[in-house]
Amino acid sequence: MLYCAAGMLAAAALLAVGAGARAASQDVSANWAGYVAVGQGSTEDTASSAMTFTDVTGRWVLPKAACRTKTSSSLAIWVGLGGYSVASKQLEQVGTEIDCDAKGNPSYRVWYELYPAGPVSVLGLRIDPGDTIVSSIVADSSGLLLQVTDRTRHTRFTRHIDVASPDLRSAEWIVEAPVQCSAGGYCRQMPLTKFAPLAFTHTYATGNKIGATLSSGNWLVKSLRLVPRSYRAFGGPVEQAGRAGGAGAAVSALTPDGTGFTVNWLANPAAGA
Repeated sequence: MLYCAAGMLAAAALLAVGAGARAASQDVSANWAGYVAVGQGSTEDTASSAMTFTDVTGRWVLPKAACRTKTSSSLAIWVGLGGYSVASKQLEQVGTEIDCDAKGNPSYRVWYELYPAGPVSVLGLRIDPGDTIVSSIVADSSGLLLQVTDRTRHTRFTRHIDVASPDLRSAEWIVEAPVQCSAGGYCRQMPLTKFAPLAFTHTYATGNKIGATLSSGNWLVKSLRLVPRSYRAFGGPVEQAGRAGGAGAAVSALTPDGTGFTVNWLANPAAGA
């Protein structure tokens, strides 16, 4: 039953909690903060094809945006598959986004993106700050099952999309400063919306048919620190993006059981830890 995939994944992962867990290495990114799981032998240029991730799930409480007047900003919170290596041309994401307009008004929405296609907003599904969100992607023989559940409001978005050959070489749990592109093709990375410390929990994945926590010894674990204008950005037409200065984000160490971590907004991030 695909609709229960996240729950089945969590149960399977409990069998592998802490088994062979390794400390995460740290990378710096211009637009992502969070954690990435990749196959052994992966580098920044190439994600190893020896590991195939077939599902990913995570949980968070939707934060309240701290919007400022005269400043538009954005914050995306999601789980995903693919897109980690520089060589990758695909990325599959699903989660929530918080946007602040120039008048200081926030808006909250569920969205997904199967890059290189553009982002898709989920209409008619209300989410509010304080809601507990569970997000997951499951890959099967015909495509991808995307799911976002608001456990507070008892509502759910589910969609199966046919995808011939998705990138399944990495799994991600990410806070992002999104890139927005105009109809003319000009792309700009948005300033990161200020948020209170955000905890990802229930961070599970399945790689090579083994379900485990994020910290599993079955794969390499990399943490990402968001430092605007740093040399590397993920996903989308980053070579065209006018990268925003200002705020970034850093992550905590993984919890002892490997099922979560916290992301902290930083007014003046630096590349170091």
